[in-house]
Amino acid sequence: MWCIVSLPNGTQQAVLCDPKAIGQECLEKVCKSLNMICEMEYFGLEHWSPTEKESRTRQWINLRNRLSQDSGSGHGTRVQLMLALRVKFWVPVHLILQESVRNIFYMQAKMDLIEGRLNAKDWRNSAKLGALCAQADGIRFNVQCLTAKCPIRMKKDKEHVLAFKKRRLSKQKSLDSIEIPSPVQPEIEDESSPLSVYKGYIIRPVDADDDSIPDDFLRQIALEHEKLTKVNMAPKSAKYWLLKEIQELPGFGEEVFSGFVGPESSIRCDICVGPNGLVVCTGDEKKSIPFSAIAKGKSLRRTFKLEYIDDDVDRKELEVKFPKHAMAAGVYRSITERHAFYVCDKVRMVVTSQFTRDLKGTIASMFKEDTELGKRYVFDIQRTCREVHDQARRILHERGIEINGPATSCSNHNNSYNDTTLEQYSSLDSIDVKHVDNAIKEKEYREAVIERFVDNRITEAMTCKICMDKEINTMFSPCGHVTACSVCAAKCDRCPNCREKVITVGKIFLPPELRVASHNPAVPSNEETNKKSVNLNLSTTV
Repeated sequence: MWCIVSLPNGTQQAVLCDPKAIGQECLEKVCKSLNMICEMEYFGLEHWSPTEKESRTRQWINLRNRLSQDSGSGHGTRVQLMLALRVKFWVPVHLILQESVRNIFYMQAKMDLIEGRLNAKDWRNSAKLGALCAQADGIRFNVQCLTAKCPIRMKKDKEHVLAFKKRRLSKQKSLDSIEIPSPVQPEIEDESSPLSVYKGYIIRPVDADDDSIPDDFLRQIALEHEKLTKVNMAPKSAKYWLLKEIQELPGFGEEVFSGFVGPESSIRCDICVGPNGLVVCTGDEKKSIPFSAIAKGKSLRRTFKLEYIDDDVDRKELEVKFPKHAMAAGVYRSITERHAFYVCDKVRMVVTSQFTRDLKGTIASMFKEDTELGKRYVFDIQRTCREVHDQARRILHERGIEINGPATSCSNHNNSYNDTTLEQYSSLDSIDVKHVDNAIKEKEYREAVIERFVDNRITEAMTCKICMDKEINTMFSPCGHVTACSVCAAKCDRCPNCREKVITVGKIFLPPELRVASHNPAVPSNEETNKKSVNLNLSTTV
């Protein structure tokens, strides 16, 4: 049985599985092809269709059950399963040990940001996220972007002019006879702009539409990209910073299930299940329920019931009706698995042992209670977040693979000063624009200090070692040492370095870049000395 698995970057992989294989076997084959040795528990498989748009409501395939059962067809051996590999449990980026795992996290984060499943805080934050994505994809910054016309503004101006012409001509003749200019030429002009490379990195904030995009938004992305280029940020570092930045965005790592509550199920209710608990949005009201406050939850057909303790220590009950039975069961599964993964130290037996049976299994269980026939597990979680991280460290250590910290692994790509600077900021809880600005200022200051230090060393090396006033312009023969100026060399009968007798003194000519007068302001030239003496004489005369 062939399984076509779609990756977050849009590519697809074909995996050959046994007709009776469980989902875990398919996941392991896909992860192995992506060079993942461990940390597979962060990912999951779901059914995928190229014609359907992805949403924040995930229907994960149970990896402990057969793929043919989850496909919903009894002839699964003759049908190609279309699956998608997605991040199921989002963890902080500093807990990810493998670069291949971090790449998949980045691919999905970028896809969710661009397609609107994850939104930025504001347009400034959107520009920064877009610049990080561009830097992570290896796009080089073009200086012409700072002065080029913004395609968004050009498009709005052309639409405004076209609308004005249509209003003006509508007074004279009908709209049917108006010849609208072809949009091919504007598109060609827009593509020729250096800012057009950032069109694929437009990330919208919450409740923002296409009309609300600032006219110079692409230039804002270019300005943020320029900052990242100044510190020579490597693509690996950009991926790390992007994953660290999205941790602070609203809705990070959440799954959304939409249903209805109230009389006759007339009020919409969204249940957002995240790493820290639930966020229930009923109309305009939003309520946060941590995992520790949940007392009981169960699903029955299309209804999900939740009992929890509110802030006043009162027991409350929430009953939500969903359009499908699978969504009600999905809420129950999502809450249970996320509570076990993020909160618990160990997955309890009561979670791993829950299962249901189909008709054949129910009949067979009447004769043999512990039969495996027709058994379908409810949850597929096997390890918690801590257990996954600890096991990954052990596996990598046993195989002799060096485990790098988050900052080190991000900066191995480049040994420049910039990566060392970024390592200092990787210990912060969050990233902000000022951190990159500080890195740029620190880098410029360090480069200026190094440049002054090199100039001083060159000046000292090219200055006469006897008088320490004039530049070196002679060579002693036969030893060949270059040590003194012409005035001091005329007074030496032996070389100051090797003490060999000087037979002749030859004149040398240094390159203009190494002359003391052009680099050392402390050593004045002859013209400056004459000017100073003239000024001194004039002042004395006055």
